[in-house]
Amino acid sequence: MELMKKILPILLGALAISTSYADETNNNSAQDNSVLCEPAPLPPCCEIPQGPQTAVYNQPAKTDLSCHTYNFFASGSFLWIKPIQDQMEFASTFTPRPSPNINFLYKLNFDWVPAFNICLGNTFKYDNWDGYLEYTKIKGSDEKSVVALDDGSILQDFWSFQARPAFMTLDHVNAKWNLDFNMINYNIRRTYYNSPKLVFKAAYGLEGGWIKQKIRVESSGITIDEPIVSTIITTTGKSNSWLFGPKVSIYSNWHLGKDYGKGLRIFANGAASLFYQKFYNLSFDEPLVIFPVEGSNDLSINYTKYAINPSLEGIIGLGFGSNIYRNNSHLDISIGYQMQMFFNQNLMRTLQQSINTLGLAASVKIDVKPGNLMFHGLNVTAKLEF
Repeated sequence: MELMKKILPILLGALAISTSYADETNNNSAQDNSVLCEPAPLPPCCEIPQGPQTAVYNQPAKTDLSCHTYNFFASGSFLWIKPIQDQMEFASTFTPRPSPNINFLYKLNFDWVPAFNICLGNTFKYDNWDGYLEYTKIKGSDEKSVVALDDGSILQDFWSFQARPAFMTLDHVNAKWNLDFNMINYNIRRTYYNSPKLVFKAAYGLEGGWIKQKIRVESSGITIDEPIVSTIITTTGKSNSWLFGPKVSIYSNWHLGKDYGKGLRIFANGAASLFYQKFYNLSFDEPLVIFPVEGSNDLSINYTKYAINPSLEGIIGLGFGSNIYRNNSHLDISIGYQMQMFFNQNLMRTLQQSINTLGLAASVKIDVKPGNLMFHGLNVTAKLEF
């Protein structure tokens, strides 16, 4: 009996332990069976590329002025310009014997003339753009004369329509050319940093204007047969046109100072335009004094032509800027060398070369490529931002 009392607790403890172990084993088996029944998870997919979460663009550049400014700017430029145009030869000397040989060609080109450019603009609040209106005017004239030399050469003029008889020689040719050039453009641009010291401005806009030209060539000669008669032939040519088209420009400034717009800078600008142009008064007038036609005292031709012509321009130079009036305004002064070319402008020569030498009539056939009109010279500019 005493033995049973000692063994019974041991048996009851062993039974409890075995029961607990069996329950735990059954639970683990159930869990393992449930895992085997579930489908295996799919491998993770590649991430879909996302767009940029932060906008990245060239930092805008702007003169650091007081907050009380009006965001306007104005500039004025003094231009010391030399206009040049192709195909402006007006006379020549040639030796007839032993074979015809041209000795020298005389051509017209402008001397240096003063001109001006003015500009007015405003800085927009939208995206750091600004817009400006610009006007350029160049006006001048040039005159040159040639006299016959006593060396056996013969003087000729290049603008008269009339074929001279063999018994007439020229002793003097005088030519005068007038130019009136006017150009207006409106552009919008954005100034931005390309590096901490290099600043660019990309500009887009429209450009238009009008160009007027006039040439007057007067040649005088005498007949070598009796009776000796002095004859003067005056030829007048005109070319009036208006033009209009898109313009793109790029401005670059390399600032040598510490801050933008302050101190010394080097600049280089370029632009290109494409114009629709109408030559609406392309004309010539010349009295018929050698072989006059009955019922007609002069030759008069008026021609109209439409064209699409490009232009190119560029300038390079130095500038210096500084804030003034307690940082409420900014003054910039620059000096540079500029060049500009307008293609296919000398239609006066084109028309003159395309008219058949006169018998009793003239026919027009435009097939000679017109010469270009070019400008180059000094540009001194003062600009005020306020």
